[in-house]
Amino acid sequence: MKVKKDILWAVATAIMVTMLFTLGSADADQASPEEEVALFNSPWTSNGTPISIAGQKSSVPSLALGTDGVLHTAFKQGSTISSTANEPYYSMSSDGGNNWSTPQIIRDDPFSFVVDKVDIAVATNGVVHAVWVEKNNSTENFTLYYASKSGDNWGPAETIEVAESPSVLDQPSLAVNSGRVYVVWANTSRIRFAARSGGTWSTPAEIGRSELPEITIDASGNLHVVFLESRDTLVARYTQSLDNGVTWSNDVGLSAGNKDVKDIDLAVQGSTVHVVFGASEVIGGAIDPISSTPTIAPYYTSCSVNCDRSASWPREVTATSVQAGNAPADAILLVPSISITEQNEAMIFYHGVLQENVNFEQVLGMCYQPDQNVAKNYKLPTSFTERMVKPQIVYADGVMHMVYERVKGQSVSTNFQEVHYAQLDVSCYNSHMPVISH
Repeated sequence: MKVKKDILWAVATAIMVTMLFTLGSADADQASPEEEVALFNSPWTSNGTPISIAGQKSSVPSLALGTDGVLHTAFKQGSTISSTANEPYYSMSSDGGNNWSTPQIIRDDPFSFVVDKVDIAVATNGVVHAVWVEKNNSTENFTLYYASKSGDNWGPAETIEVAESPSVLDQPSLAVNSGRVYVVWANTSRIRFAARSGGTWSTPAEIGRSELPEITIDASGNLHVVFLESRDTLVARYTQSLDNGVTWSNDVGLSAGNKDVKDIDLAVQGSTVHVVFGASEVIGGAIDPISSTPTIAPYYTSCSVNCDRSASWPREVTATSVQAGNAPADAILLVPSISITEQNEAMIFYHGVLQENVNFEQVLGMCYQPDQNVAKNYKLPTSFTERMVKPQIVYADGVMHMVYERVKGQSVSTNFQEVHYAQLDVSCYNSHMPVISH
């Protein structure tokens, strides 16, 4: 709900009380296709227009928010030249997500295609940074690229690492701070790290095993990385560096032994590291022996002191909420995203399948209060004719910003993917006053 600044305080108070009752419900209402074109039901808003270019298949968005309030997103987008080609693209919004710039290609190579995501970060000086992996159609080699944008256009792409087939590079993650750029990625079941300072990249170094690394940086410049390691199951692990990535702590396990982890993300607020991951339970030494489609639920854990020690992390992580049902494991919970509010609450969003809506993935999430182990659940409104997947979020000043992938159609021949934006005015609990947008 939008309220002009000059409305009388009495009227504003009445509106806030009304919103408290509206936001106090456990789930957002579902919107018809006609309603969601212009405005989702409160507390969700959206302009209804995709960020990506119409007619060009687009997927796996990332999202960053500058200190100036400008939103930045990057994603891979299909080419009009070939149905199998795609390139890294970028768009920005300077008005809180209402309008987005025409997608701009970061690097154009008709002989390569982007693998996995294009990750993005923005420095305090407004410079935008991106990393991504491309596979060459001819040689089948993989290249990890980096580029930055300080004006209207992207600078030339820099090569961080090249891997010859059959080695595979994928899953890059990016963090920036004080003129330095830090990147982690997977290289054939190894977690690799490199840093850029003064225009020069360090030699890539191995800092862990397996896959799905994510990196972030705290206010003191310390680096924090989570990833998944393949043992009997996939185990969530954490490592840190206090010297710009020159040395790394021994990695410690975060997930319990009866969990098989699927995907992971992290965020830092002050000295606390917050981690969320999706996992299915392992029963009797096997992964869900009853069904080939295990239920995957989101789990949360955190650490504030001596995080390089296993004892500092809870061995039994907390199941934040089970908004999930039986559905294919690769569809029920992918790409969880976490951001932290001023009250140290965790905004956790992911895509999943509800019991009552089997085969229709949608964006699910919660505002989780770790101290109380309670969560307020949210669902992004959907018409159930489209799949909503791969949400990425950032939070600031009472508003959660989200980009996500919207998939139209239920078969390969009819699937069409777009990148969309949605906004959530956050009121985690009734004791907190809701945000009034001006």
